[in-house]
Amino acid sequence: MIRYSFLYLLIAFPVLCFAQEPREKLFKRLKDAQIDSIRSDLYIRIANDYYLPNRNRSNLDSDIYYRIPKDFYLTDKHKLKDLDSAIFYFQKTILLSNRLSLNKRLYDAYLGMGKAYLAKNDIRECEKNYAKAANSAFINHDPGKEAMVWLDLVDGLLRARHSSKKEKWKELSMIASAYFKKIKKLAEQIKNDDRTSITVLGDMAIIYDRYRYTNLAEKEYIGIINKFQNSNASNINMVYLFLSQLYREHGSPDKALFYALKGLKSVKRMKDTTNTHWIYGELGLVYSELGQIDSSMTWYKRALKIRERIPGLPQEHLYRTAGFIIDQLNSQHKPIEGLSLINGLEKSNPPINNLGKALIAQVKAYCYSGLKQYKLAEKSYLLSLHLYPKDSTESFFYWSLKCDIGEFYLKQKQFKEAAYYLRAQDDFPYSDITKRRDIQFLLFKLDSISGHLNTSIRHFQLYKLLNDSIFNTTKSKQIAELQIKYASEKKEAAFKSLQKDSQIQFDKLKQSDQERKIFYMVISFMLALTGLLYFVYYNNRKKTRLINIKNISLGRLIAEKDTLLKEKETLVKEVHHRVKNNLQIVMSLLQRQSLFIANEEALMAIRNSEHRLYSIALIHQKLYQSENFTLVHMFEYINELIGYLQESFDLNGRIIFDKLVDKSDMNINIAVPLGLILNEAITNSIKYAFKEHKNAVIKIIFQKISDNDYLLQISDNGTGLPNGLNHKQTDSMGFNLMRGLSKQVGGSLVVENSCGVTISVQFQPAWSLHHL
Repeated sequence: MIRYSFLYLLIAFPVLCFAQEPREKLFKRLKDAQIDSIRSDLYIRIANDYYLPNRNRSNLDSDIYYRIPKDFYLTDKHKLKDLDSAIFYFQKTILLSNRLSLNKRLYDAYLGMGKAYLAKNDIRECEKNYAKAANSAFINHDPGKEAMVWLDLVDGLLRARHSSKKEKWKELSMIASAYFKKIKKLAEQIKNDDRTSITVLGDMAIIYDRYRYTNLAEKEYIGIINKFQNSNASNINMVYLFLSQLYREHGSPDKALFYALKGLKSVKRMKDTTNTHWIYGELGLVYSELGQIDSSMTWYKRALKIRERIPGLPQEHLYRTAGFIIDQLNSQHKPIEGLSLINGLEKSNPPINNLGKALIAQVKAYCYSGLKQYKLAEKSYLLSLHLYPKDSTESFFYWSLKCDIGEFYLKQKQFKEAAYYLRAQDDFPYSDITKRRDIQFLLFKLDSISGHLNTSIRHFQLYKLLNDSIFNTTKSKQIAELQIKYASEKKEAAFKSLQKDSQIQFDKLKQSDQERKIFYMVISFMLALTGLLYFVYYNNRKKTRLINIKNISLGRLIAEKDTLLKEKETLVKEVHHRVKNNLQIVMSLLQRQSLFIANEEALMAIRNSEHRLYSIALIHQKLYQSENFTLVHMFEYINELIGYLQESFDLNGRIIFDKLVDKSDMNINIAVPLGLILNEAITNSIKYAFKEHKNAVIKIIFQKISDNDYLLQISDNGTGLPNGLNHKQTDSMGFNLMRGLSKQVGGSLVVENSCGVTISVQFQPAWSLHHL
């Protein structure tokens, strides 16, 4: 089984950070881009597109990271040209990111350029760029991140050996060894961060294992466990898993079981739900290797149950787990149960890509083979082979499928087809010793039937050698001891749980006895208290009757008061309504009278009276419509009064009214005089201020200017008062009325004659009401 690096997605391929776009579209966006930060982003996208051309970024098989694709290290001129283009755009990213101080993008660009130089086998430039990426982590005092950079470089150097000549292997291995020492020192510098320490050391062990340094990987895993086994960092559980996998793949199922069980104990201790299903799956594999089918199925089923509930889990984990269970069911002659399982899983988790469809077809082939429906089995196997994505044909899963097909044809005695699929199995570097053993046994059977005695003997010898390395008396004894130990621990845990339950029951009985005694005491106390309360109740009952009689009388009085209050409110509302109606009647009479008057001055006087009456009627209308019968909302009142005057004088937009009015409420005794002053001042401005005058503006201000003072101000930008006119000495009815009304509200009338006329009244509403 492949081991996944802890921080693979963080550092291994910067290209994974970007969604794939066609190169032509990226160049077009680059041409149109005006902002440097966007250009920098596009440069690195283009560089990554050149670095890994024609590869689906969104569906990179995890196997690509661990096995070397045939086209990864580029040698022909066209592909080398792509690498040069990638380096060119990485350099442009670096130049622009340096200028803009885009440190994260700079880090990604250095990493990407290091990988590109590594693909060109330019180790010196590769190391330089990795050093620059590591330096950014060093500056930020982040030894964990710096170590991950060097781990990525080491992984690339060891991988590069596969495309290098033999004489360069030693050089690359020595360089990698030096970096391993550096990584080890950096890991020691990580303080108070168990998770990062485990990540760095764990990835180092993974790289050792990946490149067949099995002893070093084992030593590193055990060192991590010894150091961090009591830590609460959940990734220690993955170390148990990886070490179990290592032992299982190298033919030590006893040690694999030991560390898988330790991992199980650890996830339970931490309540680590994230990694539990991995441990369950590993236990299923270990018990399968040991031939303990029932135990294996138990753990597989537990793993599958959890995996079905994990959102975003790659579907291949579900389907392969189901495949393992079905393989076990076939061995127990229960293929129908297996087919039902995979059909249900396909219905609840339908495949979203060809890899998922291929795995479903492969698992169904197991079922059909178990049901002896060989035509359907063959059809499903070949469909699975056809559906496998092209970028997965170098994967462990694909070669395992070919091995299954070869075994199927061997059982059907179709030896030619079996040979086609099985002969190639020797070419794939399986890390799992059990898989290698099974392949040797299949090749032994094939060669025996085909009459190739020499090769069949060789395959049988290899099979025996591998099988003996997996199973021997000592290992079997150790496995038995482990199982006994695990069973004993389970029994001990069950016994402790039983003891705990017994203690709980005893405590409950003891508590129940105490509660019973307390209950009797409480009952006695309650009886005494009841007698006392009854005595108090009897005495209070008399008093309560008297109080109830008084309350009834009081309730009647309150009801009468509420009725009178409602009647008063209705009466006040009716008064305002009738006053408004009467004023409107008077206005109507004045309007009708004006139809028979030819004298212009008399007609003007009547119209002025109409406006004054409307200003008063409007106040009564507002009070009638309001819930409060004494306060007038000045903001609405002033707006409606101005609207009425605009309509009365048929202004048609000739004069602009600029209003600055607070949302204040005024008593009716203040609102009426203020309304009349407003009417007089605005009417005078409309009639006299703007004869042949353009851009006419009348400004009305009503504001609270201090805690007690208000200001009413009406100004225009008209011709102003005639020269020599003193408003205090004039006998004009309008000025006399405004002066009188100003005194009524406790203010004084101020008239200014500059760039038009400004009339101001500053008053104190509280003083006015007190002196009315």
